[in-house]
Amino acid sequence: MNTLCVLVFVASAIAVSQATICKTDADCASNECCYIKPQFMVVSKRQIAMPVPTVSDTGVCESYHMQDEHCYPLETANGHCGCVSGTSCQWVAEPTTMSTGKRSMIYHPGPGSYKCA
Repeated sequence: MNTLCVLVFVASAIAVSQATICKTDADCASNECCYIKPQFMVVSKRQIAMPVPTVSDTGVCESYHMQDEHCYPLETANGHCGCVSGTSCQWVAEPTTMSTGKRSMIYHPGPGSYKCA
């Protein structure tokens, strides 16, 4: 478990150090958008803790999620790229009938996850 945490941290550090600074989507590649952290984040009720707001006019280039990749329904409301053009973040049911035992505040008709579809 500790090794996994270290690997995730190192991968994140490398990804952040190679990020392209931008002010508009035109500053990024065609499969990216410019993510500028908003002053206030749109979050679910379970994520009540809000960071101290900061205002910036620069951001980093972030890749769009490709088809069948995992996504989060509120990411575009928070300024992230979201799904590639022609797809949207939708609940996709898993092809199984077994329950995972997880509870959610949003009703879903069975096990699955949000994916670009």
